[in-house]
Amino acid sequence: PVGACVGMKGSRVQSIIRELRGEKIDIIEFSDDLVTFAQSALAPAKITRVSVTHHGEVPHLDVIVEDEQLSLAIGKRGQNVRLAAELIGAKIDIKSETDVKDEVADALARMLQGVVSQSGPRQADVEIDLTEIPGVGAKTAEALQATGLGTLNALLEASAEDLTEVEGVGPKLAETIMSWARDEEDRLRQEADTASVAEGFEVVEEPSTPTMADDDFMAALSRAFQESEALQARLADNPLADEGEPEADAESTDTASEHDE
Repeated sequence: PVGACVGMKGSRVQSIIRELRGEKIDIIEFSDDLVTFAQSALAPAKITRVSVTHHGEVPHLDVIVEDEQLSLAIGKRGQNVRLAAELIGAKIDIKSETDVKDEVADALARMLQGVVSQSGPRQADVEIDLTEIPGVGAKTAEALQATGLGTLNALLEASAEDLTEVEGVGPKLAETIMSWARDEEDRLRQEADTASVAEGFEVVEEPSTPTMADDDFMAALSRAFQESEALQARLADNPLADEGEPEADAESTDTASEHDE
């Protein structure tokens, strides 16, 4: 135990310090657990996390400390970490929390870049009609195909020097081809993005307003014409047929006037 090594009021360790002419002595408790042993060896620095990987015979420790504890754990010119590595028999890498976060952010950015590049039009070789490129005729298109520049990917990866080596392609046409390829890539990517967005929406057709069938409509129209013709015929035979009640009123008025006389 540490107490037995130190002695009463440090008497044992003090005698050793005097023997070593004032050399500083750190007493570290041994542990079979490598992580615990590493934490004790790097004290008084406070360790946040320790991960152990085994590469061959020598284990590798990744030690994470708070930013303000980094210099204390490493020591002057790395002396502390070197002594701790020799003591526990392992390779030790010490990093601050900020360094670890930056590394994780960089790793995620690289992963995201890889996913984006694989999801774009370059994921597959896109066959194109080379004659659609301004200034490229049938012979030049055949020459491009013969040199392996018949796909969009090939044109995107080709340099101006690669293109000018093709028969019939000068510097100006090479720039035109490269510009067209970039524009075509953007167009395909926009189409892919639009298609992926459209897949997320369900097209719902609005219910149509109920309408009369053609046969029912024609039958109703025929009945309307028949009723109209019948009404016109009845009016022609008796123009006052619809004025019967006013006529009766007129007769009663005349009778009343005769009685008054």
